[in-house]
Amino acid sequence: MRKFIVLIVFVAVAFWAFKNDFFFSPEADDTSGPTEVEATGSVSPSPDGVDSIVQPTDSLAEEIDLLRKQVSKEDDDGTRLQLVHALLDHGDREMRSDGIGILRAVFRSGSDFSPVAAALLLKEDDGADLEVARYIVERGPDAAGYEQACFSLGSVAAANPEEESQLEAWKLLSAAYFGREEMKWRNEIRPQLDAIVGKWILSARSSSFSTMITVQPGDSLSKIARQNKVTVGSLEQLNGLRSDVIHPGQLLKALPGKYRIEVDKSDFRLDLILDDRFLRSFRIGHGRDGCTPIGEFVVNIRQKKPAWQPRDRAPVQYGDPENPLGERWLGFKPTPQYSGYGIHGTVKSETIGTESSDGCVRLTDKDVIQLYPWVPPGTQVVVRE
Repeated sequence: MRKFIVLIVFVAVAFWAFKNDFFFSPEADDTSGPTEVEATGSVSPSPDGVDSIVQPTDSLAEEIDLLRKQVSKEDDDGTRLQLVHALLDHGDREMRSDGIGILRAVFRSGSDFSPVAAALLLKEDDGADLEVARYIVERGPDAAGYEQACFSLGSVAAANPEEESQLEAWKLLSAAYFGREEMKWRNEIRPQLDAIVGKWILSARSSSFSTMITVQPGDSLSKIARQNKVTVGSLEQLNGLRSDVIHPGQLLKALPGKYRIEVDKSDFRLDLILDDRFLRSFRIGHGRDGCTPIGEFVVNIRQKKPAWQPRDRAPVQYGDPENPLGERWLGFKPTPQYSGYGIHGTVKSETIGTESSDGCVRLTDKDVIQLYPWVPPGTQVVVRE
């Protein structure tokens, strides 16, 4: 009887141990923490049979491989350009070289994607040849990369001292300059333009751009100025005249055309333009607290040694310390919204580059004297932020 009771107890204990995993198998025996599978989510066998953790996926490399396969199947320029972007983003020198090579192929393919490839070549390839720049410029100002292409071609032309190349450089560099409003971009181009304009345009040197006039009996400087829609001052400056006396048979240089002024308030800069080409550029000051109005205006008053007419008191004569207008006044034609605004000089050179006027645009007296001859009545002025 005692043996039977012992047997029953042994069977009950064994059954309890089985149900509660009291007898452990080697596979389940692990008290050291999570397995590699639990920690990483996956394992990969290594070549020597030892399991190792999978490395993170290089998504850009996978994208490049995928795009290469697509190109090999479809040979589509749109896909090739996607591949180029991926190759350039990768940063590897060989991949970058591969991308440049594909860009050149797309550029020469003549497809709808050639203009995009040309713009990318000009931006990404330091060795991009002039063929690419010419292609972009021929497509016109709306083409991607147009300003950079104009700058590239203009810089090459500027290195040639011949008149034709110099005038072509003036045209191209002007297009590059006005194509972007960034101060840094314009600061890089301005010295080249100043050199060309100073030698070929604003000098007594004749060129195919200028108009040469032979003085006839009965002519005067004012008559010639009216006929050519320029100012007497511009004729005097171009021809080195110290008086308004001229003689029949005398040859005079004139620069007729459409003059325009652009004022950039944020850059404190005024640009003078002739037939869409850069002529001069000056630093300025303008209205405190942003009070200089933006918009389009027309110069209708030109005065040397101007008196100042305040809104609330009697005129202040030229030379009076309270007169802020300096040596010259270029008044704007009143509009329904604004009146009394214009461009003038100042003896307070420290205010140039600041917001310190009552709303007018101011230059140093030296600069406004240089600007004045090139602003005939009717000159358009565009003021922007």
